[in-house]
Amino acid sequence: LPNILAFIEIFVRRIAIPVLLEAMLTLVTYVGALFEIVVGAAFVFSPEALHNGYKPAPGMESYAFELFGIACVFWGLLTACKATDKAILAFNVLWNAIWAAYLYLIFSGIAWRPQVAIEDGSFAFVPLIAHGVFAVNSLLAFLMAPSNKVKTS
Repeated sequence: LPNILAFIEIFVRRIAIPVLLEAMLTLVTYVGALFEIVVGAAFVFSPEALHNGYKPAPGMESYAFELFGIACVFWGLLTACKATDKAILAFNVLWNAIWAAYLYLIFSGIAWRPQVAIEDGSFAFVPLIAHGVFAVNSLLAFLMAPSNKVKTS
């Protein structure tokens, strides 16, 4: 009986927990990719839904919102297609950490330059939390991911 218990403990600690953790991290990476795709579509088709009803002006302002939306959709697609790729996970850590930091400034009413001074940054709360969660998830997934190096014989 002690040998069976020792085997179970080793199996759980060395195999089951890492496999389950890696699966959970990958699942959350897919959720983050879906988040980017949905938010990207919203930036193109209804940015006011993301910004407390603020509607970008026709012309260059709407154009800028659409460009950002397209970029979000493509980042989400790339992340979904390469959810376990170490290089993509590294960039996903940066993407989400930078967005979390930036959204924190917006939410807190701190403009890093005068052109982005926003009176009510409350709209930034949900994406701030989302990007924070996805940054931590991406970091853990990156740390657990095997190297992308190709072994040569």
